[in-house]
Amino acid sequence: MTEKDGNATFVIQASNLDSCYSGVLKAKVERTDKAITIELPPKVFGCEEVKFVIKADGTGGQRFDKIGENWVLDNTNRILTLRK
Repeated sequence: MTEKDGNATFVIQASNLDSCYSGVLKAKVERTDKAITIELPPKVFGCEEVKFVIKADGTGGQRFDKIGENWVLDNTNRILTLRK
């Protein structure tokens, strides 16, 4: 994640990404003492909105998918940490 001039961008590094998540994505970021929440609005029509909640100490996190108006935990085992 990169933040500059009040704007945040996010790059997902994983194999076989589809067009919804490849490249540089605009992000909405909220920080608390316990977590960093990164919301990714849909890149193009038909893509799901996702968010990542990563522990502020960088030791892990979870991904959520927006279904309707609700955020639903993605139970896929993912390794989510802050890159330094």
